[in-house]
Amino acid sequence: EYIVELVEETRRNDMFSMGASPRGTIAILNMAKAIAVIDGRDFVNAEDVQDVVRDTLGHRVKLGQKARAQGMNMDLAMEALIRTVKAPRN
Repeated sequence: EYIVELVEETRRNDMFSMGASPRGTIAILNMAKAIAVIDGRDFVNAEDVQDVVRDTLGHRVKLGQKARAQGMNMDLAMEALIRTVKAPRN
């Protein structure tokens, strides 16, 4: 649910002129699962998701004109996205 909310926010937020597709959701989930396995867990937590959002969505979304005019880059946009969507408790 958290991953879906993050991806949906890329479509709702005017910071982005083009939001992520459903494939972005799948990419985040797969990468977060890999992080969990590397860490020896059989479950994904919010921190895993946050750790991979930049790499999995950064090239799947496009910054809007307003965000660019404010001097925002993709790293800042991803940080703002993570802050905007409330993470579930682990």
